[in-house]
Amino acid sequence: MSWYREHVAAVGRWSEKPGFAGILVYADNGLVDPWLVAQVIVESTTQLSPFVAVQPVYMHPYSAAKMVASIGHLYGRRLCLNIVAGASRTTSSP
Repeated sequence: MSWYREHVAAVGRWSEKPGFAGILVYADNGLVDPWLVAQVIVESTTQLSPFVAVQPVYMHPYSAAKMVASIGHLYGRRLCLNIVAGASRTTSSP
């Protein structure tokens, strides 16, 4: 198991132990896919719900809904979505 996957699993277990209901899985194009991170969390915990940040600019809402439904069906676990409405713009000022 990779160190990153093991770290994600450990953080999920640490978060679940004091009774937290959810954990944010942010979307960063430079890291691994947030849906796979959510799957690791679901596999490593018993009740913790991943709260996946979704940017409609990068993922169509139907695809996001399909991922939530698939993980929910396979694992019997609730997933939450954080729909990021805006994106940062880097433009230079005149």
